Amino acid sequence: MRLFPSLAVFCASMTPIVSSAAQVVLEPARLVDSASAGIVSAPVSGDFNGDGFPDVAVVAGAFVYSLSVYSGDGEGNFSLSFTLPTGPARYLAAADLNSDGQLDLVVGERVYFGVGDGTFVLGAALPGTSLILPATGDLNGDAIPDLVVIEPGPPFTFDATVRVLIGQGAGSFAETQTQPTTSTIASTELLDVNGDGLDDLLSLRFFSGALDVDFGTAAGTLSSGPVTFLGSTTVNQHVTGDFNEDGLVDVAVSSSGDVDGVLVLIGQGDGTFSGPVVYPFGDEVVGLAAVDLDLDGHQDLAAFSSGTDELGVFAGTGDGTFTLDVILSQVGENGLKQPQVGLFDGDAFPDLVVVSQPPSVTEPFELEFVRNHTYGPLSPYVDLGGELAGQAGFPVLLADGSLTAGTPFDWSMHQAQPGALAWIVFGFSLLDAPFKTGVLKPTPDALVGPLFVDGSGQVPLVGTTPAFGAGFDIFVQYWIEDAGGPAGYAASAGLRASVPAP
Repeated sequence: MRLFPSLAVFCASMTPIVSSAAQVVLEPARLVDSASAGIVSAPVSGDFNGDGFPDVAVVAGAFVYSLSVYSGDGEGNFSLSFTLPTGPARYLAAADLNSDGQLDLVVGERVYFGVGDGTFVLGAALPGTSLILPATGDLNGDAIPDLVVIEPGPPFTFDATVRVLIGQGAGSFAETQTQPTTSTIASTELLDVNGDGLDDLLSLRFFSGALDVDFGTAAGTLSSGPVTFLGSTTVNQHVTGDFNEDGLVDVAVSSSGDVDGVLVLIGQGDGTFSGPVVYPFGDEVVGLAAVDLDLDGHQDLAAFSSGTDELGVFAGTGDGTFTLDVILSQVGENGLKQPQVGLFDGDAFPDLVVVSQPPSVTEPFELEFVRNHTYGPLSPYVDLGGELAGQAGFPVLLADGSLTAGTPFDWSMHQAQPGALAWIVFGFSLLDAPFKTGVLKPTPDALVGPLFVDGSGQVPLVGTTPAFGAGFDIFVQYWIEDAGGPAGYAASAGLRASVPAP
């Protein structure tokens, strides 16, 4: 860090730049657990042990299946705290089904009641066998949770049965309707799409490429509603939100095969949708989440590409349109399930938990945590974008520290090609110029390097902040020699660091 004293000499005349809206910054995925070879469910989250921090549950196995609960500590760490033998399940649902104030789980054809300490006990059996895609809501408006589950038909057919189960108030259910279907259902959700106060069923149809709406009735049954065709037959997951902020339900769909990317449909308030608008991304897009990652008041979309092991963030504008804003590499190898969103590390920025499914049932699944590192309005840092992918994907620059003299700082780069040479460019103003088919963010007033990328793909830069002159900005960016990058280079996003006034 011999550079910093010399930098201070040049900074007396520097003036701060007014902060703009936050740019999403995500940390590289961190492995939580790798265990239980076999088929793994999508994760579900909730505060299962009553400590105020969200936890995560999954079911995995090959011939013997078990429910695993990972307790969160509110700082982004998880530990396996409970296991229980169960039947197979590809999707779970969490809700207080017996009105005791504790979250319960729907696992396959059984209900498991939460005790409140992170453990579960076997509860009611549900009608049907090998049930999938449980959706919880209130179909008949009696404020008691109801369920809709899908029972697959015979092997090698697309047949299935939709079962409507109305809650009786103590964690038990009465079946009020069975509805046959000849189209594979990829995902379901219960919510009120037509504004009548009763939840309706959204069903995403895999091979027909359609979004079906069935309206809930006061009798606890479903009434057929509109069908919206999506223009892609290989659709995988859906999420809902209010993307254009008109108070109506909108839908986003992950798609692969004939269309790789995200499809966005704008709700009309009567169960019909306009669109879809296609946002291309990745290869074999499976998992999808709708969440305001940068806290700008507009919902964003996080899309997971299992073909490229990438997470793409589409920034929402609030008018129903999106812009691909961030790509994080090496996330959820071997196929991603529907992610879970939550405040897992205790700050205000939502984080993501994902599960990857191995290609073979003899391999263990991986549970991964993606922390949202977006810099808040009181942070001295602003991410400027401009990253350039190399062989290891998109390098990620993460900055921590207050920049107050005498306090520690960490401006480390992650996700670069191990063994490569890297340079840090420092500047006193924003250049934002084309360079090596990328964007050079800082004016190149000082250069530090070459530095070696270590075996984990990192270049750590840590130390103690010297006594800068207050109230100016430093601009920083890493550039890395990388044969897999355009023109032989990869680059991190640019970073603006504002030294606080005393």
